[in-house]
Amino acid sequence: MKKLMEYFEYKDNFAKHSTVSSELLFYQNKKEVPIITIAIPAYKRVLMMLEAVKSIAVQATDVIEIIIVDDNEEGVGLPPEFTEFVINYPLISIAYYKNKKRIGMMANWNRCIELSRGKWVSILHDDDLLMDNYISKAMETINKLSVEAIFFNFDMVGSKFNKNVKEKSSLIQNLKKGVKNLQKEVKLLPPSKFYYDFGSWGTLGTLFLKKHAIELGGFNDDYYPISDYVFFSYYVYKFKKAYINRNVCCQMRWEVNTSLSLETITKTRDELRVFMKYLSSIYRIPHIFNKVYCRGKIYRNAKKSAAITGISIHEILPKITLADKLSKIPVSFIIAILIFLYGRK
Repeated sequence: MKKLMEYFEYKDNFAKHSTVSSELLFYQNKKEVPIITIAIPAYKRVLMMLEAVKSIAVQATDVIEIIIVDDNEEGVGLPPEFTEFVINYPLISIAYYKNKKRIGMMANWNRCIELSRGKWVSILHDDDLLMDNYISKAMETINKLSVEAIFFNFDMVGSKFNKNVKEKSSLIQNLKKGVKNLQKEVKLLPPSKFYYDFGSWGTLGTLFLKKHAIELGGFNDDYYPISDYVFFSYYVYKFKKAYINRNVCCQMRWEVNTSLSLETITKTRDELRVFMKYLSSIYRIPHIFNKVYCRGKIYRNAKKSAAITGISIHEILPKITLADKLSKIPVSFIIAILIFLYGRK
């Protein structure tokens, strides 16, 4: 089990693979100083990667550059599919790098940060897409507010998605839509939000400052598969001023997303239990609350993963206890009980 004080301590994760170089194979319309770099860490899935690039290219402006960092050491030169694709988008600023040797997922995310030239960076995986309002909403938020990070809402899409996830009643949907319309479009995120909504904060659509990512040492692969969640929890804890833009600006193609395999889901579950204990100490969450809330939240996440993927919840959580099922009780009710019990002492 990891020591509690490991997570928010500096570690130079960029140095782990500093001896492996990345060769620049292509650069079109190099910008002098792009504001935003959309970086795509790629590995083998060329056609899917090009779909991700296209989702950016159709809304490309002078403020952005696109870089692809290919971690597939096999083959020589550019994929022919990329060469054919880029001819159709002569105005976009795009670079293609290839690592001389495979360095792995998190290391390639860090390489994306190192090679980016923009003040702001967003890592777009080759199995995700940006919607056509992403760049405009991002620039609107950057220009309007003093921000250190911006998170966006996203949709999960896939041919089987609607079959596996039960449709909610139109009444519930309308009520949620009404509440959402009353909320601010862009809202400040308190750092403790990363405790209460744990596991929800990844790279998809997220904009962060390159200089801050370098200062934190990048993504740590020791924390896989929650490395991104740990990184952004640390980022917001240290730099504050993180905002959530409630617009849906991104799409996750869940059917090809490796984070939704049974192996990754169960490993995520185990890593979250340890990291939540650490966050509860940082934000001074009472131990009894953390124990109940964490188990309940993991149970809810397991139910959601089971509904999305079709995997049995008993495979994700082999032993479901009464404490797990406490997630059905509203958190506000649990807090009220704890206040009552503590108040009687």
